[in-house]
Amino acid sequence: MSMVISRIPSEDIRPGVNELLRRYHAGWYPCFTGEGPTGPIGWRKYSHRGIQWLDKIHIGKKQKHDVFDPQFDIRFNQSFEQILNGCADTTRQGATWITPHLFNSFMQLHQLGHAHSFECWQNGKVVGGAFGLQIGGMMTIESMYHSVDNAGKAAYVRTCLHLKERGFKVVDVNHANTFFERFGAETVPQWRFEEILRDVRKLSPSLADNYPAPILPLGVRLQLPLARLVHAVERRMRKAS
Repeated sequence: MSMVISRIPSEDIRPGVNELLRRYHAGWYPCFTGEGPTGPIGWRKYSHRGIQWLDKIHIGKKQKHDVFDPQFDIRFNQSFEQILNGCADTTRQGATWITPHLFNSFMQLHQLGHAHSFECWQNGKVVGGAFGLQIGGMMTIESMYHSVDNAGKAAYVRTCLHLKERGFKVVDVNHANTFFERFGAETVPQWRFEEILRDVRKLSPSLADNYPAPILPLGVRLQLPLARLVHAVERRMRKAS
């Protein structure tokens, strides 16, 4: 079972897209600080992380019809705000980790080319999808939703196949639950995830010809080595106490 190994409370999610980029590039992600979907929103690292290697995508016979259903059209960045609204809709689960501040920050990251939406369209309407951030040769899946059966499934798997074709190496799914495991996701220790992160940050594939790889701000690039050092010292101190 994955356990929290590092936690930064909600008051430390400071305004500014550079702060979000620095945290994501250092292996953190924002979520509830309570048990399950409860408590304020803060930064967390768990002992393990879920990833999908893009050269290990598995689509079983029973899933192929749903994934490749011709009624679904998969598009990227055509309706980012609508996807973000769908993921943040509290009527789905009664709570959302996408606070107004994070919503606005993700919108800014999208405008800067760091955040993307992966959309499932049906009859000219968005019926599901996901959004995530590009970190070099990695794409994250921050949240998903659907209003039509199998729309989220089609968006996720067909996006993974597209990312593989574009030269991406891995997708960060945060937790490899049964949905993601069905398509080949696996769980790795957080230290291994951060090794992968350091390797893929050196890559610069693009989502599409008209969506070039984003450039990480110089200030964020300079802060990352120091952030890793501070985190390593904090871990050693916790183990010693």
